[in-house]
Amino acid sequence: MATNTFEQLYAEYLKTELTEYLSESLTVSNDITYKPLYNDQNKIVIVIKTGSDIRPQTPDNDMTTANINISFIMKTEKTQAFILAMLNFINDNNAISSTLAPYTYKPLFTMPSVISEGQLKTKDETVDVSVLYMTMQVVYGQYISAQDTLSLIIGSTTYAIKGVLSYEFNSIPANEMSVDINSYQKDTFRTVYNVTYTITLLRVASDTLHGLLMSEFTTNYLDGKALSLIVNGTTIAIADYTLQYVYQNNVASFVLTLMR
Repeated sequence: MATNTFEQLYAEYLKTELTEYLSESLTVSNDITYKPLYNDQNKIVIVIKTGSDIRPQTPDNDMTTANINISFIMKTEKTQAFILAMLNFINDNNAISSTLAPYTYKPLFTMPSVISEGQLKTKDETVDVSVLYMTMQVVYGQYISAQDTLSLIIGSTTYAIKGVLSYEFNSIPANEMSVDINSYQKDTFRTVYNVTYTITLLRVASDTLHGLLMSEFTTNYLDGKALSLIVNGTTIAIADYTLQYVYQNNVASFVLTLMR
């Protein structure tokens, strides 16, 4: 049995999710030629069409970047409540890595806007309708890894790490050498692994952890506190740290480096 496309699965997911946000009845279509709202003028119709996809150029990799066009057809009186619900949905889901089995995906949304208004004949009467339009750029695949979940423990309190722009983990073995002067051969002995976790964060003004990081520059807040990094549920004890605060091009960010 063929696997449903990501677009098919996401259309049904969107229908279910927006029902929760709107407390409204929605239906999904791949086009609008079937007379939307004809049998039920109180429904909201979702029309999803795929734009151009960018496929990977390397083997054993199915990461696809797609532009998906989404239209909504509804009675005009529903428009403002719908836009507010979509704003809440986008705030909760934008740039969040998620799973829609068998796909892992990360979406970026534009806000929906009204592109046309008019009248539509239904089974019982003619009603005023609006068509709204938005786009979603999404990276998805069956074999790609989702963004890691990162948390920081300070003392006994666990904080989710928010505003992550990038992160880099490095494992650097440290070796010592000895030379046998009789054979002119050298031996290498592994003494330790130096492991660092560097995380760049866009500063979030209302976030508790970011406020604590900022206080490091006035009160050395982190000094002397037990630190641990949690990566996808695995807790890593941290021996030392460095912290930078950078403000450039109207953007404030932290660069937090943790050392195991």
